[in-house]
Amino acid sequence: MADTLSRRTVLRGALVSGAVAITAACGAVPVTPAETEKAPEAPKAAEAPKEEGPKTINFLHVLEGQNETWQNGWAEVVETFEAKNPGHKVEIADSAFGDLPTKAAAAQAGGLKFDIIYGYFGWVGTFVAGNIVQPLDPIIATDPAIDPANFHDAAKWIHKGQNYGVAWWINSREIWYNKSLIVNAGLKTPTELEAEGNWTWDAALEAAIKLTKVEGDEVVQGGMGTQPHVPSVLTYYSWAWGADFWNPDCSQAGFGSDAFRDAVQYQADTFTKHRVQGGNYFEGNTAIYHTGHFQIRRINEQVTPTNLFEVGMAPTPNGPGGRKAAYAVVAIHLGSQAENVEGGWEFIKHTVIGDLQEIWVPQGGGRYPADLRREPITTKDYEDASVYKKMAEVANATPTLIQQGDFNTTWQQETWPAILEGAITVPEALQKTQDQVQGWLDERGCLW
Repeated sequence: MADTLSRRTVLRGALVSGAVAITAACGAVPVTPAETEKAPEAPKAAEAPKEEGPKTINFLHVLEGQNETWQNGWAEVVETFEAKNPGHKVEIADSAFGDLPTKAAAAQAGGLKFDIIYGYFGWVGTFVAGNIVQPLDPIIATDPAIDPANFHDAAKWIHKGQNYGVAWWINSREIWYNKSLIVNAGLKTPTELEAEGNWTWDAALEAAIKLTKVEGDEVVQGGMGTQPHVPSVLTYYSWAWGADFWNPDCSQAGFGSDAFRDAVQYQADTFTKHRVQGGNYFEGNTAIYHTGHFQIRRINEQVTPTNLFEVGMAPTPNGPGGRKAAYAVVAIHLGSQAENVEGGWEFIKHTVIGDLQEIWVPQGGGRYPADLRREPITTKDYEDASVYKKMAEVANATPTLIQQGDFNTTWQQETWPAILEGAITVPEALQKTQDQVQGWLDERGCLW
């Protein structure tokens, strides 16, 4: 209890100064009493120079609206950093998750200088295009404490040959399945099919059809749960068919290929033709769910306390083009206007090479260490470390446009819904997407 309270106190103190900084950026001016005439004072004896206190590291971060586990975890990160680096003190300007990119841009325009900025893979294009963050290569080149060769290539943010960040947190996606449903139906589990070399998207669909239950117009038990409406997840399906979002130099979009068409058609058919999508995995009525280990928190809250069903996990299935996985990378970035570059870099290193993996575990992290020398950490009996390792071996950087926000909004809110409604065919939708993405590539390019 004492530890929790002390960590909350650390963050509360850090946030006070951060709030003052944001207020100043918004134009608030401190009010001081009017000056009054004073009698001349007698000269004072010379004072010994005072020792300078720790240098401030201004950190634009996401704590608002997050759960206690997240907040306490970050308090511990700050505590351990300041203990190891007494010459630096972290002061946090807080933000809600969705508001951070806007706050970062406003700070940039208003001259408020953050030394470090919390990053998320969907925001990095905005950060780079707006000159909100700066490359790390010049600093890394002179610091023997960190060797980029020790880190997974997909755990770095590269744009035009420059590295804008190294991950402290990586998400990927696996297959999480309801073993009870599958076994009771007399079917082989994804784990068994994987061991035989038969775990494919075709096998997943075959099982999903057998496991789906429909009453009237409602799917009351879904055989499958996938998220093709999310571009970062769509990569798994396109890669499985041998298609790419664009070529390696970001000069040519790839949505018009036959392979991309087949991948999207498969996913669309699972919703409209086969109707295997539905249910809620955490309520026990979705059999095969493509999601990430970050959902372990929900499994622990909703499934395991009542032994609702037996949880299983497996790699994503193979497709006609093999198997690839995407890394969703989260890094702490160095602000382009950083005043305490040294402190900001030390904090970034602390998150990357500091012994912090145990802190991330309760939040669902630690399963995909960016550092190739580390092993994945598992804490639950239903977790299979070999699955994490297998997915890491085939992991790639998530393809990200500089204008990724535009792509996300258009695909999620317009294109994919139109496909499911039958307002547009898959080939027509992909031709539209091809033209849109090509325009974004021509304008600003991509990150990967």
